[in-house]
Amino acid sequence: MKTITGSAKCKSYEKEEVLKAVEKAVKAAGGLPNVNGKRVLLKPNLLADAAIDRAVTTHPAVIYAVGKMIIDAGGILTIADSPGAGIMYNQRSLKRVYHKCGIEDVAKELGIELNYDTGYQERTIPEGVVMKRFTVINQACDADVIISVCKLKTHMFAHYSGAVKNTFGVVPGLDKPVFHSRFP
Repeated sequence: MKTITGSAKCKSYEKEEVLKAVEKAVKAAGGLPNVNGKRVLLKPNLLADAAIDRAVTTHPAVIYAVGKMIIDAGGILTIADSPGAGIMYNQRSLKRVYHKCGIEDVAKELGIELNYDTGYQERTIPEGVVMKRFTVINQACDADVIISVCKLKTHMFAHYSGAVKNTFGVVPGLDKPVFHSRFP
């Protein structure tokens, strides 16, 4: 697995300014992986059904910019996350989170359907030391490429929330608090 990261300054959340900054960050990181014809999971941080101005989740302008780049490169885009903060992982909760976080509008602009599949699969790690199995949302299991678009912020257990912590969002629903208590 190849992991790349990138960042760029951006003075506002104006869509065109964000798009330019995201393109610059992706270029600095070596460019998008080859996504042409591949199923791509764009994994934002959609922690909760928080208003955009609370700065709790990945900003919709950033999600739009990355999503547009994926589509322009021929990728088959899915935006998905399993919200945290004690939120049930069901269609009703996803609808509320997508709406409050501005993801419904992003999906309309990009011409994609939002994902409401709340299924998950068990994955095994035979060589795992602490855990031998865990559950993962279907979208992560089905993707050829996963692009994490995290929200840089503090976290009550991890102290810092970035790309690695954002990946924890592929664990479905209320399994997350259980793991947080086992692995603080």
